[in-house]
Amino acid sequence: MNIRLIFTFVFSMLTVQLLASEKDTSSFEPEQIDYCAIEGTAIDNLIDTAVTCIGTPYKYGGSSKEGFDCSGFLGFVFQSYCGDLPRSSSAISQIGNQIERKDIQKGDLIFFKGRNLSSNSIGHVSFVTEVCDGKIRMIHATRRGVIEDVLEEISYYDARYLFAIRLDYPQILSLY
Repeated sequence: MNIRLIFTFVFSMLTVQLLASEKDTSSFEPEQIDYCAIEGTAIDNLIDTAVTCIGTPYKYGGSSKEGFDCSGFLGFVFQSYCGDLPRSSSAISQIGNQIERKDIQKGDLIFFKGRNLSSNSIGHVSFVTEVCDGKIRMIHATRRGVIEDVLEEISYYDARYLFAIRLDYPQILSLY
């Protein structure tokens, strides 16, 4: 088990326990754990790891800081905290629950068509780092390398948007 994951989980649990004990020291029970706090910490850690990869060059089939493709990049980021993701963007799309575009939040994954606009095949995946004023900031490995983009400002991706998924972070964390 990854020491970072253990530390993050224990720290989150202690923080939640401390906050709960300040409210009512007589009735803290495990089911009162705020999984949103754990989820937020996990997402922030994933984003922090992803940001350290900005500038890494694109490499088809790449999954290391020597070079990434889109699914290899996500696999690298998630492996640090949550274990292995499937290796293709299409397979990754199967591990979460689809959500409406209007409901996208940080931590969600967005899937896009490939170069052929008439095809609905998944060709790309990105990781949402922020949603502010209706604009979705995402980090992903592109032919330009690992970069952050605002979805609505890049017509290439906006036109190719297929769907987004939300991962169940508490469930994923419990597996590792």
